[in-house]
Amino acid sequence: MKKGDHLKVDKGFYSHHGLYIGSNKVIHYTGFANGISSGPVKITTIDEFSFGSEIQIVEHKNKKYNTDEAIQRAKSRVGEQDYNLILNNCEHFVNWCLEGDHFSYQTFFSYPVSGIKEKKILESVQDRKKLPEFDKKLSKFF
Repeated sequence: MKKGDHLKVDKGFYSHHGLYIGSNKVIHYTGFANGISSGPVKITTIDEFSFGSEIQIVEHKNKKYNTDEAIQRAKSRVGEQDYNLILNNCEHFVNWCLEGDHFSYQTFFSYPVSGIKEKKILESVQDRKKLPEFDKKLSKFF
């Protein structure tokens, strides 16, 4: 494991994501990290992040930011308490840090989109003004 790695742990029905910053520390959105209560972006130990689960490394082929830039981006959000399971979760956070793309594959593919129009989803996402590329990725699935 090296600085700037995207870490992932399987939690059963979902996976939890964080950014490794070295020295046994991870920055992650602690919302639903170890239960159902929402929490802020924090720096924790690897053990606190994984909570006993096996850690996997997620590869990013299209990183927009180098390691130091990604870590700085993550640190800039420490203390943020704007967790949202669908629109701003731990996977959104790490993808934003590394790629500048605020996106969560697990929530997109697991979210029940039947009966929901693409426009409605895009309006709710665009209101956040953090997700400029979401519409491009979403449009290829409809």
